[in-house]
Amino acid sequence: MKKFLCLLLTLVMCMSLAACGGNSNSNSTNVSKNSQPVEPSRDLLEKVVVHHCCQYSNVKSVSISYGTFDTFWDEEENVWVTNVKGTYYPIDEFGNYGDKMQFGLRLHGANVEEITDPFWEVH
Repeated sequence: MKKFLCLLLTLVMCMSLAACGGNSNSNSTNVSKNSQPVEPSRDLLEKVVVHHCCQYSNVKSVSISYGTFDTFWDEEENVWVTNVKGTYYPIDEFGNYGDKMQFGLRLHGANVEEITDPFWEVH
């Protein structure tokens, strides 16, 4: 009986250790080659665009008119890519509108806050 109890306790301890072990091969974005994360919402992407337009113009508010807004999954890099183009007016702290600005952003990555290839022009 004692041998059976020792064997049972040993098995329980081994199972508890196996349950607590983690997977050291996890990907930081939790994306495998065959799956894709959920597509970023347009609302979230618009907030990122507004943030970068405000940062670029050094203001706290902008009025934006979106021209193109194209999101697609890049199979080679396993990330979402969004190309956004449009115009905006910076608004200063007194509510005055600045010069019309044209913007183009390429939001690239599973994390939409990672911005690559931005270009800016003043009209």
